[in-house]
Parts: sequence; C-alpha cells; structure tokens
Amino acid sequence: MLSAGVAVFILTGALLAVQRLASAPLPISYPIVLVIKVGLGVWMFVLARRAGTNASIGALRVPIPWQLAGIGVVIYGLAIALRAIYEDAIRA
Repeated sequence: MLSAGVAVFILTGALLAVQRLASAPLPISYPIVLVIKVGLGVWMFVLARRAGTNASIGALRVPIPWQLAGIGVVIYGLAIALRAIYEDAIRA
C-alpha cells in the first residue's frame, strides 16, 4: 500500500506532466527524458521499499543508500533538463 506522501508525489508529478505536455509543442527530447526520469523514480522507489522491508538482503543493504542517492542526483539533473527543454519550447 502506498503512503500518503508517495501518493501525493505521484499525483502531482502526473498532473505536472500532463499540464506541460498539453501546454506547448515540445521537442521529442522532452517525452524521452520524462520517461527516463519516471523509470528511474520507479526504480528508486523499488530499491527504497526493498531496503525498508527486507532486513535479510545481506551485503546488498550497504550500497542501497548510495544507489538511492546516486539515482536521486540523476533524477534531479533530469528535472533541471526537463525544465530547460520546456522553457526553451515556450520561448520559441
């Protein structure tokens, strides 16, 4: 079951994506980067859930915080790229 915070995160992200995709003609790079970002976000949620619910993963437990931090940094960079692509598209 999803926590309220995760549900709000997913809902607001979906609403923002729909709003941006409908507001201006965007280059093909925007949906490609968006799909990559969403995929990494899902992967990060899966890793975090596995780390939080399964105490018997042994050696895999140690790198998970580093994996989560690394994926989070990449997702943040993709969010910046998406904003730049969107702003360039609405200026054109």
